[in-house]
Amino acid sequence: MYSRDEIINAILRFYQTIIRHPYLNNSTLVVPPVNGWTSINIGKNRTVLDLLCYLPYLRLENPSEELIIHWETIPICYLDKQDKRLLYPLPAHCIYLACAES
Repeated sequence: MYSRDEIINAILRFYQTIIRHPYLNNSTLVVPPVNGWTSINIGKNRTVLDLLCYLPYLRLENPSEELIIHWETIPICYLDKQDKRLLYPLPAHCIYLACAES
């Protein structure tokens, strides 16, 4: 059964583990405000948009750099509307949380 809070907590714990690497700082992990991110508005259904608005994201200070979270895997930040990785087609009830480096 779907639980938004369980998904958010699992992703948050994973991201908290990633930012322990010495080359990252705590500002790489951005957590949503209490009322969620208000800037996320992509073509997804209500449940998915609700999840995206409360997810934490990994974001480097320099947008030209890429953050690798696993071998050749880059996290997607739905706060960055200009991110070309957001253009990958998926049904309205699906999202990617990461994509291939290539």
